[in-house]
Amino acid sequence: MTEPFILVSDCDLPGTVIEDTLRQAGLRAERAASGSVDDIAARGADAQGLVVQWAQITGEVMDRMPNLRIISRVGIGYDMVDVEAATARGIAVANTPSYCIEEVAAHTIAMIMTQARGLPAYDRAVRGGTWKAVDARPMAVRPSTTTVSVLGFGRIGSIVARGCRALGFRVVVADPYASPTPCVRQDASPSRSRMPWRAPTS
Repeated sequence: MTEPFILVSDCDLPGTVIEDTLRQAGLRAERAASGSVDDIAARGADAQGLVVQWAQITGEVMDRMPNLRIISRVGIGYDMVDVEAATARGIAVANTPSYCIEEVAAHTIAMIMTQARGLPAYDRAVRGGTWKAVDARPMAVRPSTTTVSVLGFGRIGSIVARGCRALGFRVVVADPYASPTPCVRQDASPSRSRMPWRAPTS
């Protein structure tokens, strides 16, 4: 019996970890020459599965892959896949729910600390030879006197909140879908506001 063929449309992860994982599961896996519609369709004409990271998978691509049964995204979001078109063609769409959750949360906390401690200004001063112990630059803030607002208390937001509380920040959480209970458990304050936050326009 011929093993199912899975095409990897594109991936910027190092090496061939996706193909290797699929082959270990007893599947035939290959990668398209590029993420273009023509390259995906040409290489995957007989593929039953498609693994995608950034390539745009439209109804046109699906029509040129008549044996396609599932599209799986390397990542959490799947906006590059036309789900409506896939559903109309009986093609399942999946994602990777745990992709980079810790990495995104850790990076977010690093950026919060960068701003709280004013690291960009101090870095520029050191590189420019103008650093002084006491200067007119904005003073770095203490976590204990600073509030961090976390918008969304899902898997990433809850890790960010927990990390910020561990560093001493006061944390306020805004999430219209989250119960106040887990917020309180993490010593975070649920916001009473359910209005969406908007970035300033000027």
